[in-house]
Amino acid sequence: MKRKGLLSQIRTGKIENPKKIFKAYISWLESFLKNLGIKTRIIEDDYYKFEFVTFPWSDHMRINPMFSLMFRTILLRSFTWTKLKGKVVQTSKREKLEFEFHI
Repeated sequence: MKRKGLLSQIRTGKIENPKKIFKAYISWLESFLKNLGIKTRIIEDDYYKFEFVTFPWSDHMRINPMFSLMFRTILLRSFTWTKLKGKVVQTSKREKLEFEFHI
């Protein structure tokens, strides 16, 4: 039932605990990506750094940036569902997908 309380906050736009909503979002995101064979990790600092530890198509990512673009779009669009104030920035290097969440 805790999840229902978070959904209610998101639906009404009355965010009481942004950290809980963000953690629920990250949990969902990690589960979604895990189903695609991708392991991730998050590092908390002044912002949250979200790293793709494994990326099944890494050889193709260098050749075809479409894979990188697809996951960038997934993260940017899905973050808007949380209605949290902040932004997602892609900080990837050539072989590794990385994103920062600034909340």
